[in-house]
Amino acid sequence: MTYLPARPDLEQLRHQAKDLLRDANQGDANALARIHAVSDRLILASAQLAIARECGFESWPKLKREVERRAILNSRDLHRLSMLLAEEPGLAVSPMVNWADHRLGANPLNYIAMIGFDHERLGLPADLPGTGGVAAGTRRAATGAGGRPPAGPGGRTHTRAVTAADCAHFAHYRGRNANHSHLVFLFALAMSCASRRRRIALRCAAVL
Repeated sequence: MTYLPARPDLEQLRHQAKDLLRDANQGDANALARIHAVSDRLILASAQLAIARECGFESWPKLKREVERRAILNSRDLHRLSMLLAEEPGLAVSPMVNWADHRLGANPLNYIAMIGFDHERLGLPADLPGTGGVAAGTRRAATGAGGRPPAGPGGRTHTRAVTAADCAHFAHYRGRNANHSHLVFLFALAMSCASRRRRIALRCAAVL
């Protein structure tokens, strides 16, 4: 299976499908085999389906949706996120799958909580305005979609507050030089969660 790169590019995937179809029409045996693995028709939709299946998705629309979701979270565009979750609320809780840097999947809210520490690797600016609004919007949609806390290593259940506190401690003890505004966001995220919020908020505040 081909894993998606950490910095999604839907246009690149579209070009890959067009190139695959072109090669198949020119008689390239490998391209023909890839398309014929999913369809008997040499059309663009078949090439797109082949790309989607190779990336671990059932269909091209599902691949497109996943790439759009991560791009929106990376850009912290609350308007686009609101439209996306209005159409498909389950995207607030369904794991982010088949990414090269998250091969076991990632919970969307946990991903947002960590984005301030991963900004260099993801090619994002150090200043991350809009993170709090996107996190709040995702959490509201997750609640409406019947979301449950994600399971961590060893099956340990993480509330959103635990995740926020753990991320703040990670930044502090590993010396990642996280900016202060992101730690404040983690503190606010912990305080917004009812479960064990006082003790966990204090864990976050300890590193501010």
